[in-house]
Amino acid sequence: MGTSVEIRKYKPRYLKDCTRLFVDAFSREPWNDNWTFPRAKNLLRDITNMPGFKGLVIRVDKEIIGACLGRITCIADEDVYHVEYMFVDPRCQRKGYGQRLLSQVIDVLVQSGVGKSV
Repeated sequence: MGTSVEIRKYKPRYLKDCTRLFVDAFSREPWNDNWTFPRAKNLLRDITNMPGFKGLVIRVDKEIIGACLGRITCIADEDVYHVEYMFVDPRCQRKGYGQRLLSQVIDVLVQSGVGKSV
C-alpha cells in the first residue's frame, strides 16, 4: 500500500500539531530560532484568527507534516495573499511536499479570485 498524501484547509484542531512542527522547523538551520511551544502557539493562534486568514495543511498518512498560513488583504484594486509562515517537518523536507503544498495554495487563491501572493 502506498503513502496517502492529502492537503486540507487549516482547522483550529490542527493548532497543536502545527505548533510542534513550527518549533521544530524554525529551531534548525538556517533560522536557528529559539521558539518555545507557548510563544509559537500564541503566534499561530493570532495568525489563524486574523481577518482574511487562509491556510492549508499537508498530511501524509493522516499526520500533519506541513502548513502554509497567511491572509488575504486588499491593496488598491486587487486582493493579495500574504504568506505569514510556511513550514514542513524537517524529516519530510526536500521530498516535494512543500512544493505540492504551495501549488495547492496557489490553486485555491486563483479559485478565490486572488491575483497575487507574497
